[in-house]
Amino acid sequence: MIGWPGMTNRSDRSVDTVFNSAARRYVLVIVAVLWAVAVSLALAACGQNAPQITSAIQARTSAARGSTSSVPGGTPAPVSSSGGGGTSAACPTQGVGGDTVPALCASAPSTANQPGITLPASESPIPTVSQNTLSITDVSPSQGSEGGGDSVTIDGTGFCSAPEVAFGEVDAQAVAESATEIVATSPPEQPGEPTVDITVTCDGSVSPVVADDEFSYLASTPSPSITPSASP
Repeated sequence: MIGWPGMTNRSDRSVDTVFNSAARRYVLVIVAVLWAVAVSLALAACGQNAPQITSAIQARTSAARGSTSSVPGGTPAPVSSSGGGGTSAACPTQGVGGDTVPALCASAPSTANQPGITLPASESPIPTVSQNTLSITDVSPSQGSEGGGDSVTIDGTGFCSAPEVAFGEVDAQAVAESATEIVATSPPEQPGEPTVDITVTCDGSVSPVVADDEFSYLASTPSPSITPSASP
């Protein structure tokens, strides 16, 4: 069959156009897939190196603040910072390219003793009894005769050189052996007061009443009388 002139050339060009369009689409799809894979790998690599990158940035910041940057061999580097009344402790190091750098906590200022900051119960200071606080911690012996005259050793803290000692409301003779020990002589028992609290007065301060300062009087037992037997 004899076609019109130029018809064959137009058909060939149409086929080439369709083929080229399909090839371009396939190429674009392949490029898009490869790009997505490359981006995924790059994000994964960044995620794995994030701690090292962060540590390197922190090291630069610490170095700018005058902190110690590294210690050979991976030994933790003590880093101090004046952050309003505190010094931070040493932190573990992380390797970046064979070097060691302090972690972020190395540059964090301590919050201890800063006004307006409440420490947790586990970090609160433990209260201690001052050696200058006037107090009685022990009385020995804690019992004596009702007629008095017993030597009683009083242990405690904050005693002065000339203490005033009282058994209940009755003053007693006392001698201070040291700032922690007094030797007193018990006075006679007062009616209706078999147990009294011993108090020590020094420079106008009186020791607080506690269970350890109690002194009890013991009733004396009369000796049995012996009646001589009559001679036969």
